[in-house]
Amino acid sequence: MKARFFYAPAVYSTWSKLFVLTDDGKFYCEYLDYMRKTKVERQFDFETFKASDYVWGGYQTMTEITQEEAVKKRLNSQANWITRYLNQFT
Repeated sequence: MKARFFYAPAVYSTWSKLFVLTDDGKFYCEYLDYMRKTKVERQFDFETFKASDYVWGGYQTMTEITQEEAVKKRLNSQANWITRYLNQFT
């Protein structure tokens, strides 16, 4: 499985987020909404997707990062879920 990784830095009162796009087109994110685990699940073309194609909430933009960077990112009040998510595909 191939995967691409994206990071949306904190903006306004919204915490930072990590996103994963896998080669089957699944675009996924886990984040806290009022301390409740919430998910984003969308479909995009793996090859043509650009970070500018998705903006969370209409204002939180993201940039593409490496897997190594994604695994090392710290998130507010939640564990980094990237490794756990990827392990389900192995």
